[in-house]
Amino acid sequence: MGFLNFAMMRNAKFWKEPLVHFMLIGLLLFILHSFTNNDFEMSGTTILIDDDDVNRLITQYKQVWNENPTQETIKKLVEDYVNSEMLYNEALAMNLDHNDEIIKRRLKQKYEFLVSDLATIQDPDKEELENYFSANKDKFQSETLYSFSQYYFSPDKRQRPDIDARKFISSKSNNSETQPSDSDASHLKRTYINVTPQKIRSEFGNEFSKEIKALAKPGWHGPIQSGYGFHAIDLLSIQVDSIKNFDAVQHEVKTAYDKELIDKYNRSIQEKLKENYTIKYELEKWNDLDL
Repeated sequence: MGFLNFAMMRNAKFWKEPLVHFMLIGLLLFILHSFTNNDFEMSGTTILIDDDDVNRLITQYKQVWNENPTQETIKKLVEDYVNSEMLYNEALAMNLDHNDEIIKRRLKQKYEFLVSDLATIQDPDKEELENYFSANKDKFQSETLYSFSQYYFSPDKRQRPDIDARKFISSKSNNSETQPSDSDASHLKRTYINVTPQKIRSEFGNEFSKEIKALAKPGWHGPIQSGYGFHAIDLLSIQVDSIKNFDAVQHEVKTAYDKELIDKYNRSIQEKLKENYTIKYELEKWNDLDL
C-alpha cells in the first residue's frame, strides 16, 4: 500500500485532479492558520513576543528604510506591534471586520493567490504547452504594424480644415508642388514607424485608429479626423499580422496557460464551495435578473 501511495504521488495526473488541489488548499489553510497563530501567544490579556517577531520587525524596517534600526527604534517597533495586535483582536471581538469591503477584498486576494500557487504547483511540460499553443494560436498572433506620416489641419486656425486637408491630399496624389508647410504645426510626430493600433489609439484616439486599420494599401488617404482636428495620411506600409513561432513565445504561452489553469481551478473551487451555502435573493428593483 505504501508503494501504491508513493506511485500516486509521483503521478502527474494525480496532481492535476481538482479534488486533490481542493484538499491541498484546505491543508495549506490549516497550516497557515497554525503558523500565524504561533507568531504570538495569548493568555488572557497577555501577548508574548519572541525573537522571531523582533527579527521580522527589523527585517521589515530595513526593507522600507534601507538601514538598520536603532535600539530605540526597535523598542518602538515592538510597542507598535503589540498595540496593533491588541487593537486587531479587540476589533475582531467587536465584529468590526463585518461587511468591511477593504478587508473582504484583501482576504479575497490572499485566497486567490493561494489558489494560484496550488493550481500551478506543477509546471506543464513542453508537449502540453505546444498542444495549448496549437489550440489557441489566435492568442499569440502578432499585431499588424503601421507606418505612416500625418499632416495636421487645425480647426482653430482654419474655417474648413477638412476641405484644406482634402486639397492637400489631392495635390500630393497628383505630385503637385504643394509642400508640407501647407499643413499646421502640432505636438504630434510627423512620421510613425511600425506602430500598433493600440499605440495609434493612445496618440490619436479610437476613431482615428479604426480608420487607419480600415486602410487596405499604402498611399495617400483621408482626411481622417482625430480629437485634435483633421489629418492627411501618407500610409507608408502595412506589416500584416502573423502567427508567432512557438519557440519565440514559449514564455507567453506558459503565462497564458497558467492563467487559464488558475481560472479553471478557481471556478471549480467556487462551485464546490457553493455546495456549503444556501444563496437567497430578495430582489425588488432587480427581480427580473436571471439569478
